[in-house]
Amino acid sequence: MLDLTGAVVPATGQTVEDITRAGVDGTAYRQIGKRGPPFTMTSLVDVQTTAAAATLDGTYKALQGTLVTVVDCVGNSWSNVAVLDVSPIRIQAVTCATAGKSGANPGCLVSATWTLQCTNTSTPAGVVTNLKCALAQAVAPGVGDDAADGFAVGSYWQDTTGVKEYVCTDNTTGAAVWYEMP
Repeated sequence: MLDLTGAVVPATGQTVEDITRAGVDGTAYRQIGKRGPPFTMTSLVDVQTTAAAATLDGTYKALQGTLVTVVDCVGNSWSNVAVLDVSPIRIQAVTCATAGKSGANPGCLVSATWTLQCTNTSTPAGVVTNLKCALAQAVAPGVGDDAADGFAVGSYWQDTTGVKEYVCTDNTTGAAVWYEMP
Protein backbone atom coordinates (compact mmCIF):
# COMPACT_ATOMS: atom_id res chain seq x y z
CA MET A 1 0.00 0.00 0.00
CA LEU A 2 1.37 3.39 -1.00
CA ASP A 3 0.01 6.76 0.14
CA LEU A 4 -0.47 9.17 -2.76
CA THR A 5 -1.40 12.83 -2.38
CA GLY A 6 -3.53 14.53 -5.02
CA ALA A 7 -6.89 14.12 -6.71
CA VAL A 8 -7.91 11.29 -9.06
CA VAL A 9 -9.20 12.55 -12.42
CA PRO A 10 -11.62 9.85 -13.61
CA ALA A 11 -12.43 8.94 -17.19
CA THR A 12 -15.48 10.91 -18.25
CA GLY A 13 -16.36 9.46 -21.62
CA GLN A 14 -15.26 7.99 -24.90
CA THR A 15 -11.94 9.30 -26.26
CA VAL A 16 -11.48 9.70 -30.01
CA GLU A 17 -8.39 9.98 -32.16
CA ASP A 18 -8.04 12.00 -35.37
CA ILE A 19 -7.03 9.65 -38.21
CA THR A 20 -6.94 12.12 -41.10
CA ARG A 21 -4.07 11.94 -43.57
CA ALA A 22 -2.15 14.74 -45.26
CA GLY A 23 -3.34 15.38 -48.80
CA VAL A 24 -6.67 13.59 -48.30
CA ASP A 25 -9.88 15.61 -47.97
CA GLY A 26 -12.17 14.96 -45.04
CA THR A 27 -11.83 14.15 -41.40
CA ALA A 28 -12.15 10.81 -39.67
CA TYR A 29 -12.06 9.79 -36.04
CA ARG A 30 -11.96 6.47 -34.27
CA GLN A 31 -12.96 5.60 -30.76
CA ILE A 32 -10.01 4.52 -28.65
CA GLY A 33 -11.72 3.85 -25.34
CA LYS A 34 -12.62 5.67 -22.17
CA ARG A 35 -9.73 7.63 -20.74
CA GLY A 36 -9.35 10.52 -18.38
CA PRO A 37 -6.64 13.09 -18.86
CA PRO A 38 -3.23 12.29 -17.33
CA PHE A 39 -2.91 13.61 -13.76
CA THR A 40 -0.15 13.65 -11.16
CA MET A 41 0.01 12.52 -7.57
CA THR A 42 2.93 12.52 -5.16
CA SER A 43 4.14 9.91 -2.70
CA LEU A 44 6.32 10.15 0.40
CA VAL A 45 7.70 7.02 2.03
CA ASP A 46 10.18 6.60 4.87
CA VAL A 47 12.84 3.90 4.67
CA GLN A 48 15.71 2.96 6.94
CA THR A 49 18.63 3.01 4.48
CA THR A 50 19.69 4.49 1.14
CA ALA A 51 19.92 0.91 -0.17
CA ALA A 52 16.23 0.44 0.66
CA ALA A 53 15.52 3.73 -1.14
CA ALA A 54 17.33 2.46 -4.26
CA THR A 55 15.28 -0.76 -4.14
CA LEU A 56 12.11 1.32 -3.86
CA ASP A 57 13.18 3.28 -6.95
CA GLY A 58 13.41 0.02 -8.92
CA THR A 59 10.02 -1.10 -7.60
CA TYR A 60 8.41 2.18 -8.65
CA LYS A 61 9.97 2.07 -12.13
CA ALA A 62 8.70 -1.51 -12.58
CA LEU A 63 5.13 -0.20 -12.11
CA GLN A 64 5.40 2.05 -15.19
CA GLY A 65 3.14 0.73 -17.94
CA THR A 66 1.00 -1.33 -15.56
CA LEU A 67 -2.56 -0.94 -14.35
CA VAL A 68 -3.10 -0.35 -10.64
CA THR A 69 -5.99 0.39 -8.29
CA VAL A 70 -6.05 3.77 -6.55
CA VAL A 71 -8.07 4.22 -3.33
CA ASP A 72 -8.64 7.78 -2.12
CA CYS A 73 -8.68 8.96 1.50
CA VAL A 74 -12.44 8.44 1.83
CA GLY A 75 -12.33 4.87 0.49
CA ASN A 76 -13.40 5.36 -3.15
CA SER A 77 -11.58 2.91 -5.42
CA TRP A 78 -10.60 3.39 -9.07
CA SER A 79 -9.41 0.29 -10.91
CA ASN A 80 -7.49 0.12 -14.19
CA VAL A 81 -5.45 3.26 -13.54
CA ALA A 82 -2.41 3.32 -15.83
CA VAL A 83 0.97 4.29 -14.37
CA LEU A 84 2.43 6.42 -17.16
CA ASP A 85 5.54 7.65 -15.34
CA VAL A 86 7.18 7.76 -11.91
CA SER A 87 9.72 10.54 -11.51
CA PRO A 88 11.84 11.98 -10.15
CA ILE A 89 12.67 9.87 -7.17
CA ARG A 90 14.12 12.18 -4.52
CA ILE A 91 15.91 10.77 -1.51
CA GLN A 92 16.36 13.01 1.51
CA ALA A 93 18.30 12.03 4.64
CA VAL A 94 16.41 12.29 7.93
CA THR A 95 18.63 13.68 10.65
CA CYS A 96 16.25 13.80 13.61
CA ALA A 97 13.22 11.52 13.92
CA THR A 98 11.78 9.24 16.57
CA ALA A 99 9.63 7.10 14.28
CA GLY A 100 8.31 7.11 10.75
CA LYS A 101 5.16 5.82 9.09
CA SER A 102 6.58 2.31 9.22
CA GLY A 103 7.06 2.59 12.99
CA ALA A 104 10.84 2.31 12.71
CA ASN A 105 13.36 5.13 12.91
CA PRO A 106 13.66 6.28 9.27
CA GLY A 107 17.03 6.97 7.68
CA CYS A 108 15.59 8.77 4.65
CA LEU A 109 12.44 9.98 2.98
CA VAL A 110 11.74 8.99 -0.61
CA SER A 111 9.40 11.19 -2.64
CA ALA A 112 8.17 10.65 -6.18
CA THR A 113 5.76 12.20 -8.64
CA TRP A 114 3.40 9.76 -10.32
CA THR A 115 1.76 10.47 -13.67
CA LEU A 116 -1.41 8.40 -13.86
CA GLN A 117 -4.40 8.03 -16.19
CA CYS A 118 -7.79 6.44 -15.57
CA THR A 119 -8.58 3.99 -18.36
CA ASN A 120 -11.90 2.32 -19.07
CA THR A 121 -12.87 2.74 -15.46
CA SER A 122 -16.20 3.41 -13.87
CA THR A 123 -16.58 6.13 -11.30
CA PRO A 124 -17.24 4.66 -7.84
CA ALA A 125 -20.81 5.00 -6.55
CA GLY A 126 -21.43 8.33 -4.86
CA VAL A 127 -18.44 10.05 -6.46
CA VAL A 128 -19.05 13.36 -8.19
CA THR A 129 -16.90 13.73 -11.31
CA ASN A 130 -17.02 17.55 -11.45
CA LEU A 131 -15.64 18.38 -8.03
CA LYS A 132 -15.16 21.94 -6.92
CA CYS A 133 -11.53 22.62 -6.04
CA ALA A 134 -10.45 25.60 -3.98
CA LEU A 135 -6.85 26.30 -4.97
CA ALA A 136 -4.55 28.90 -3.41
CA GLN A 137 -6.83 29.74 -0.47
CA ALA A 138 -5.42 31.87 2.36
CA VAL A 139 -7.18 29.86 5.10
CA ALA A 140 -8.15 26.30 5.94
CA PRO A 141 -11.71 25.18 5.08
CA GLY A 142 -14.37 25.31 7.78
CA VAL A 143 -17.76 23.81 8.58
CA GLY A 144 -19.40 26.48 6.39
CA ASP A 145 -17.50 25.41 3.27
CA ASP A 146 -20.21 22.92 2.36
CA ALA A 147 -22.80 21.74 -0.18
CA ALA A 148 -24.42 25.19 -0.22
CA ASP A 149 -21.13 26.55 -1.60
CA GLY A 150 -20.90 23.81 -4.24
CA PHE A 151 -18.47 21.52 -2.40
CA ALA A 152 -19.05 17.75 -2.63
CA VAL A 153 -17.49 14.79 -0.88
CA GLY A 154 -14.06 14.52 -2.51
CA SER A 155 -13.65 18.26 -3.17
CA TYR A 156 -10.08 19.52 -2.75
CA TRP A 157 -8.91 22.62 -0.83
CA GLN A 158 -5.37 24.05 -0.83
CA ASP A 159 -4.40 26.36 2.05
CA THR A 160 -1.33 28.28 0.86
CA THR A 161 -0.85 30.16 4.14
CA GLY A 162 -0.78 27.06 6.33
CA VAL A 163 0.74 25.03 3.45
CA LYS A 164 -1.83 22.26 3.89
CA GLU A 165 -4.21 20.35 1.64
CA TYR A 166 -7.68 19.10 2.53
CA VAL A 167 -10.35 16.86 1.04
CA CYS A 168 -14.04 17.09 1.94
CA THR A 169 -15.37 13.93 3.63
CA ASP A 170 -18.82 15.31 4.55
CA ASN A 171 -20.44 18.28 2.80
CA THR A 172 -23.49 18.63 5.06
CA THR A 173 -24.67 22.25 5.02
CA GLY A 174 -23.32 24.05 8.09
CA ALA A 175 -21.42 20.98 9.31
CA ALA A 176 -18.86 20.16 6.60
CA VAL A 177 -15.92 17.96 7.52
CA TRP A 178 -12.53 18.42 5.82
CA TYR A 179 -9.74 15.86 6.19
CA GLU A 180 -6.21 17.28 6.34
CA MET A 181 -4.09 15.23 3.95
CA PRO A 182 -0.74 14.05 5.32
